[in-house]
Amino acid sequence: LITVSTQDYDLKEIYSVLQETYTKQKTNIPYSFSFFERLVNESIKRNCGKLFIAKDDEENINAVLFIVWDNLTCYNLIAGSKEKYKANDAISLLVFCAMKYANSLNIKDYDMEGSMIKGVERYFREFNGKQTPYLFISKYYSSFYKILRKIKHRKV
Repeated sequence: LITVSTQDYDLKEIYSVLQETYTKQKTNIPYSFSFFERLVNESIKRNCGKLFIAKDDEENINAVLFIVWDNLTCYNLIAGSKEKYKANDAISLLVFCAMKYANSLNIKDYDMEGSMIKGVERYFREFNGKQTPYLFISKYYSSFYKILRKIKHRKV
């Protein structure tokens, strides 16, 4: 049985779950614990953020989800789960609870924040939301321009 809690949590333990999620993706967590702690505490203090924790019968954290919101939209900001409890699909339960919570605040838009990671993107697509493409814009210079840049930046 999985239960969802929004209080009485240890942020260091939650951060370790998030670290495990990034390790599973073969990358490092892109923010420090102190940043994460400030973000969560300030968002909650300002009444624009909430942390959801899924625990099993033995009080093991299975998954975590942190949401933030403004007047119009709730954002699925940070999420992670422990690999050994992945079969419980606790993260889906947390997303469901977060959506219900956002609805109770009369916030009608829930932004899943998407992902460029194929497995994560596929998971979010299962919620049947409106997909918004991610654009990559770059500029390619002509050969003549490249030569001029090399001349300009060459060491004298």
